[in-house]
Amino acid sequence: MAFDLPTEGTELLTRFEAELSTAYAEAQRALGQAGVRARFESDTLIVSPLKAESIPESRKQLRERTQQMMPHVDLAEILMEVDQHTGFTQSFVPSSHSLTREPGLNRTICAALLADACNLPYGVMANPDDPALTEERIAFVHQQFIRADSLSIANRILVSAQDQIALVRKHWGTGQVASADGLRFRVQVESPHALPNPKYFGLGNGVTYFSFTSDEFTGLHGKVIPGTMRDSLHILETRLHINSTLQPIEIMTDMASTSDAVFALFWFQGYEFRPRYRDLSDQRYWRFDAGADYGKWNAVSRNLLSRERMASGYADVLRLSASLREGRVQGHAVMQMLGGEGRALTALGRATIEMGRVIKTKHMLKLATDEYYARRIHAQLNRGEQRHSLARRIFYGRGGALYRRYVTDQENQLGALGFVLNVIVLWNTLYLDAALDHIRFSGLQVIDADIAHLSPLIHEHIHVEGRYQFNLSPDLTRGQLRPLRPLRPPTIFDTTP
Repeated sequence: MAFDLPTEGTELLTRFEAELSTAYAEAQRALGQAGVRARFESDTLIVSPLKAESIPESRKQLRERTQQMMPHVDLAEILMEVDQHTGFTQSFVPSSHSLTREPGLNRTICAALLADACNLPYGVMANPDDPALTEERIAFVHQQFIRADSLSIANRILVSAQDQIALVRKHWGTGQVASADGLRFRVQVESPHALPNPKYFGLGNGVTYFSFTSDEFTGLHGKVIPGTMRDSLHILETRLHINSTLQPIEIMTDMASTSDAVFALFWFQGYEFRPRYRDLSDQRYWRFDAGADYGKWNAVSRNLLSRERMASGYADVLRLSASLREGRVQGHAVMQMLGGEGRALTALGRATIEMGRVIKTKHMLKLATDEYYARRIHAQLNRGEQRHSLARRIFYGRGGALYRRYVTDQENQLGALGFVLNVIVLWNTLYLDAALDHIRFSGLQVIDADIAHLSPLIHEHIHVEGRYQFNLSPDLTRGQLRPLRPLRPPTIFDTTP
C-alpha cells in the first residue's frame, strides 16, 4: 500500500504487472464457479446483478423483538440522555472567552443543536418559563457555541463511545470501512454556493452535503459542495479531513463518484477505493501486454496501459501524494492540476490516470467474480443510504430546504444534523445492546449472524415532531438506562434447546 511504496517507477511497474496478471488469472479461474456473477456469451461479458438474499426467520424475529423492546422516546430526550452518558455538551465552548457557562447550558446547547438538525426556528424549541430555554437564550448560545470546531470535537466523543461498545466491534465493524455519498438540499435563499440541477432541485438551486458513514453506522466528516459538482472531486479531500478516532481504509461509493485518477490518489494515501458499478460489462478493462493470454477476459481487456507514462511520472505522483497528505494542497485543486473535466490533461494527470486504471481493473475483476467482495460493498452503501433516509426524517422543517446563505452557515447546520444522527445511533446502540442481553436472559436463542443485520438507524420509536422537552428523570440523570418495553411471551418454538 501507499506506506510501503517503491522508490523507483520501474519497481512500481513490476509490482503492478504482477498484481494485474494475478487478478486476471483469478478471474479466469472463477468463471463457471457457483455464485460467480460474471460469464461470457461469445465475446460479450455479462455480469448478473446480485441476487436478493433470503432472510432467515430467526433474523426477522430478532428485528421484531428488539424493535418491540425499544423505549418510545422524544428526540430532545435522546440528546439529553446521551449527554449524560458522554458529556458531549462540554465540548462546546464560547467564541468569546469572557463568557461563563451558566446553569442549564447543556440544555440550551441541545435545543440549539436540535433546532438546526430539524430545520426549525429557535422558538419551536423554546420554553419562556425556563431561563435556559427562552428563544433569545437559544439564539445567543447558538451564535456563541455552535461552530464547526466544537461539533468536530463533540463528534469524536460520540464516535469513540460507539466504537467502545462490544456489540459494535463484534458484529458491525471496526471502523476500517466507510461509504461516501452525497445528500442533496434545495437552497431557498440567494446563495453564491448554490447551483442549479433540475433533477434534484427543480427550478431552484441547491447544494450537496458530502459525507462518510463508517461500518459502525457513525458519520465521520461532512463537506458542503456547490450544486451537484462531480463527487470524485471531493471524495479524497473529505477523507483526508476526517478528524476522528476512526480512520477508515476501505472507501466505498457509487459509480457516479468515480474517476480513474481517484483510484490512484486513494491508493497512494494508503486507502482502498471500492466503488459499486451498475454495469461492469460496459467498463474498460486494461492490460500491460497485448500478447498476454487471459482466457475469456481477452475479449474485454483490449486497452493497453502505458508503462512510459507511469515510470516517467512516478516521482511527480509521489510528490503530489505527499503534498496531499501534509495538507499543502487541497483535493479539489489536485483534480484541477491533473486536468480533465473539460481541461487538457497534464503529464501528471496522464501518469495518475494510468496508475489508477491498473487499480480500477483489479477492483472490477474482483467485483465481477467475488460475491462476498461485492456484497460487502453493497451492504456498506446500504448503511449510508439508511443514514440519509433518517437524515431526511429529522430535517423535516421548512420543507427540508436550506435557508442559510453562506457555506460556513450551511456546513454548521448540516454538521449539527450529522451530529444528531450520531446521537441517535449511539442511543439506539445502547438500547439494542440492552435488549439483546434481556432476550438472552429470557432463554431465547440469539444467533450472531442475525445480530450483524440489526441497525441502530431504526427510528419508529422516536418522536421527532411536536414535543421538545429538555429534561430527564432523576434515574436518567444518574446515568441509568430507561426501562425496555416488555418482550412478548415466547412460544415453544422460541426457547433455546
